[in-house]
Amino acid sequence: MDKLENLSQMELDALKELGSIGAGNAATALSTMLSKRIDLIVPEVGIYPIEEIPDKLGGPEVVKIGVYFTISGDTSGSMLLMLEKDEGLKLVKIMLGPSYKVTGELDLISKSALEEIANILVGSYLSAFSQFTHMRLMQSTPAFAYDMCGSIIDMICIQLAQKTTHILMVKTEFLEKDDKIRANLFFLPEPAALISLIKSLGVPDYEEGTD
Repeated sequence: MDKLENLSQMELDALKELGSIGAGNAATALSTMLSKRIDLIVPEVGIYPIEEIPDKLGGPEVVKIGVYFTISGDTSGSMLLMLEKDEGLKLVKIMLGPSYKVTGELDLISKSALEEIANILVGSYLSAFSQFTHMRLMQSTPAFAYDMCGSIIDMICIQLAQKTTHILMVKTEFLEKDDKIRANLFFLPEPAALISLIKSLGVPDYEEGTD
């Protein structure tokens, strides 16, 4: 697994391009659903040991919104959309329009809206991953959490029986007119699936465990 922590710039660029394809698919789906232009960009991607992720989000005790999915098919794992509460409420406002009065609290309507946005986003990324890896990947219904980010990730790892060692993190920005909303999308697959994803990108000379 050392190779996963030391990807070349070419490999990272290929992952970013894959992320951009998924983001483009999601932007099209969201724009169609909402009848307004929504753009998504991917400023950064990376693969990190799972224990490092909470610190990259500000620390394990920082409270975040998490919408997560179980992945099944040719591999098992999870996908997780994580963002700040204020950013999540901005997304809700974009989705539901000016007639919906955001109260500052995560009520049932807000949670349902965020689950639907995450459902579209995850489905679009899984479609891109499936296209490149030729794996059959299916997502569960979404589950919502508002908790410390360390606790959310720990819970997912327990559900995966600790099979996941590394996480693909895709920084994602939603753009609608003058609004920019930052979020992080995480892919937590079995280790072999992550290696297959890297190999499928067509980067020359990729070999597991080499420098």
